Amino acid sequence: MKKRTKVLLFANVPVAEKRSLGGATVLAQEIVNFVKKNDQLVIKQVQIRKFWKPKFQLIDYILWIIKFPFEIIKHDIISIHATKDMHFYFMPILIIWIKLFKKKYVYHCFAGNFHKQYISKRRLHRKIIDLTILKANYLFFETKEMVSFFSKKVKGECIWMPNSRKPQVIERKVFQKKFVFISRILPCKGVEEILAASKKLPEGYTIDFYGPINNSFYDEDYFYKTPINYRGILKPNEVINTLKNYNIMLLPTYCYGEGYPGSIIESLSVGIPVITTNFNCIPEIIEDQKNGILVPIKDSIELLKAILSFTEDNYQLYVDKAIKSFDSLNSEKVFNKFINCYLDGEKT
Repeated sequence: MKKRTKVLLFANVPVAEKRSLGGATVLAQEIVNFVKKNDQLVIKQVQIRKFWKPKFQLIDYILWIIKFPFEIIKHDIISIHATKDMHFYFMPILIIWIKLFKKKYVYHCFAGNFHKQYISKRRLHRKIIDLTILKANYLFFETKEMVSFFSKKVKGECIWMPNSRKPQVIERKVFQKKFVFISRILPCKGVEEILAASKKLPEGYTIDFYGPINNSFYDEDYFYKTPINYRGILKPNEVINTLKNYNIMLLPTYCYGEGYPGSIIESLSVGIPVITTNFNCIPEIIEDQKNGILVPIKDSIELLKAILSFTEDNYQLYVDKAIKSFDSLNSEKVFNKFINCYLDGEKT
């Protein structure tokens, strides 16, 4: 029997702590579930963080610098799945261990602004990244823009790894003016713009919010006197069935580092068009007037116009485009790229 390849998958997935719930952790869990199905691989996923309170991650990082060599020695491949708070200090230190043990490693960069962060660093700091992260055998980036940028700088292979989800059964429905927002509830996600637009909508429109509230800006009482209905926090396995109750996703985001938001991908997977912003690389997956509408950031007037532009006559055209555009974001196709690299199979 052929020896199976042992992979240490170093990533955060959702746990009981509500702070652990986010687009990156949900995607990481999907990746773990998918690659574990391959009978040529032995996957061990380890959680990067146990302490989720602000600044407490430093404890985890210090502990991992000590523990990491004892984990990697047992595996053939180290698969790192890192968020923006890890790239420039924590991960380079860990990769020194990987290089000392001469292990093959794969680096998956969540979100869409790693290249911009890289450019902003001093030359010495960029050199450290060049010699650690960018020496990975395979580099996975969420956006095509990042793939293009780093392909010119590295010898390893740069691969497009869009945020993705499982394909779903599409349930056709009529346009009922039902809109939904599913994300962390922060000003930079476009919350204020949605609130401003909602106050000018005619009767008959519904806008529901789901997601953890950032108490630095809002609390649940904040929404009681607005046209918005706050519906609480969804578990990852509740998102798809919840989305099926709505017609349009609202996400007029301008959060720094936004890549391909998970709520947009999930919406497309069930044929729901999206109103979002012409921001960062979102236009790589949402084509204006096709599978959704792109509006300028911080512009509640254009957001209102976009909401009102959907009608019973044009809604199904948007739905058809949303379904078609999901094909390149289908996790059953996308996640195979990891397996190909772990097994050194045909390059993607």
